[in-house]
Amino acid sequence: MSDERRKFPVDLSDVLGFAGAGSVTYGVWLMHQPTAFIVAGSLMLSISVIGAVAKARK
Repeated sequence: MSDERRKFPVDLSDVLGFAGAGSVTYGVWLMHQPTAFIVAGSLMLSISVIGAVAKARK
């Protein structure tokens, strides 16, 4: 098996991070639905900022 086939586009930590963000958002949705949109937006904004900073450091 070549090295090219072993590379995955996403890492396990990415999958777990998105699953965790989805779980938090769903939990907030169960408590108060409008707040879930704020939480989801905040998580997406945080992830994009962290990604931009990490990309800039490369």
